[in-house]
Amino acid sequence: MRKNLPEPAATVISWLSMSLQGMDMSLERGVIADAMLRAGFVFTQSWTLEDIEIEAHGPIVLTVGRKGGSS
Repeated sequence: MRKNLPEPAATVISWLSMSLQGMDMSLERGVIADAMLRAGFVFTQSWTLEDIEIEAHGPIVLTVGRKGGSS
């Protein structure tokens, strides 16, 4: 499942300059879902993907949403 994903060291190095400048690029859980609801989505659901974890970032959370209206 880790095929085509960057190695943890490469990911850490790519974020190092931002971290040293005090820029936190992570998001609190729920921020994406809240933004989706404010943008007009009528439903959101999030899952923590158990079968993939990138050590440099921690668990991966997938958030999906459904827009209102006709389909």
